[in-house]
Amino acid sequence: MYVDKLIKGSFIYGLGGALNRFIQLLLLPVFTAYLSPGDFGVIAMLALVTMFIVPVFSFGLGTSVGVCYFNAEQSQDKKIIIFNALIILAISSLFLIIVSYLCKDEISVLLFGDSKYADYITLSVLTAAIMVVVQPFQLRLQFEQKAKIFALISFATVLATTTFGIFFIVILDRSVAGYLEASLIGQFTSLVMFASVTLSNNVLRFSKKTIQKLLNHGIPMIPSFLFLFIMQNGVRYPLEWFHGLDAVGVFTVGASFGLVLGVFTNAFISAWTPFALSYSNKQVEASNLLGRVTYYYMVIFGFCVVLFFLFAKPAVMLFTTAQFHDAYQVVGFVAASQYLNALFLMLLPPIYFSEDVKVVTRIQFLSTLLTIAMFTLLIPKAGIIGAAFSVFFASMFMVVIQYLWVRKEKYLRINYELKKMLKLLSIIVCLSSASFLFADSSLITACIVAVLGSIVSGMVMYFLLGFNYNSVRKLLLEGFAGK
Repeated sequence: MYVDKLIKGSFIYGLGGALNRFIQLLLLPVFTAYLSPGDFGVIAMLALVTMFIVPVFSFGLGTSVGVCYFNAEQSQDKKIIIFNALIILAISSLFLIIVSYLCKDEISVLLFGDSKYADYITLSVLTAAIMVVVQPFQLRLQFEQKAKIFALISFATVLATTTFGIFFIVILDRSVAGYLEASLIGQFTSLVMFASVTLSNNVLRFSKKTIQKLLNHGIPMIPSFLFLFIMQNGVRYPLEWFHGLDAVGVFTVGASFGLVLGVFTNAFISAWTPFALSYSNKQVEASNLLGRVTYYYMVIFGFCVVLFFLFAKPAVMLFTTAQFHDAYQVVGFVAASQYLNALFLMLLPPIYFSEDVKVVTRIQFLSTLLTIAMFTLLIPKAGIIGAAFSVFFASMFMVVIQYLWVRKEKYLRINYELKKMLKLLSIIVCLSSASFLFADSSLITACIVAVLGSIVSGMVMYFLLGFNYNSVRKLLLEGFAGK
């Protein structure tokens, strides 16, 4: 049944992502021993190049492919959509590689004030170009709910990246260059594997009409992705300006812990998107079902956010060297941001059903203005903790504005239980805030507090909210009755 696919898909995506992130965390003590905070700062700034390039040169196809794919009735038409998306992105990537190579010195100066990082720019752009091209293959597996294959290929990608990372950084002592070279090899591995399992069963037919439709839905989303880039990653620029590359490096290490929650929220969203969009022609049933599932997401992952706050300090102290220990201040806020980012995506179905995706740009524009104000106020004086607060507030702004927008009459009115949601969020805030009462404690004390706090938090969530897995499954089964 569809409900089993939703639950199973979420589990498989989550398990695959968790294994990948676990491997990366296990290697963090190795990398922090061979790379300085400044090196991590350089890597973080170069990562901004990738984070900027991928959504911009994808032309918004990550969104438009989904809209077109689920509106197509025939299986053959869906395959044509995937192939033509690949044509667009292949041309885009080739243009990107040529232009960036010609301008690598200027880009290096823009990022670092020095052209000595130009070769690093080339490696980063090549990696980003591959990430752009591989998207249609990944989307098709997600839309067809091939979660197991997707997770296996993702795991192989991380395995290749980490293996070559150890070889280049530890054995060959290639520092930042080795890190970037390993990332490039990992992404190439990803492209080969995703293409090999997808292209063999695809319709290779050029369609001018399909390309126009994809671009019409996708290009208006580019400003949206730019705004999202600023909100989620823009903190690194002012952090470097006011506090240097070392601060960026410490912030990045802390963020890498918080992003672990993003593995699971992204796994859920990967399964949620085809699940929710499958109701595009059955919107009456969607009203109650999607609202209740959203609430249960908030319960489960809200508890996870609390755990990230509680275990931040012990985890950072165990997995990093002393020069990175301040990174624990960042972990919980980045995790909370991942939680809110996924919640923002869960509020999108009414907009997708109305094919009014352009409105997302307006929402994120308003959120970006508020976020820039937070950067200006917090980062100069508060450093990495100010950056962490800014990332959190950026995500919160998006969710609040998005929620208010989708309550307009023109959209399908999802039955969100607002009072229960607000009560839940207040509990999460209180439980998370309690972790700062022991900020100056030793490692042993921090571990004890984290364990006891997680037990108490779990009991509070269970008894106050009455969460029951069977009720979720029953609700979903009822929602799919007759499908």
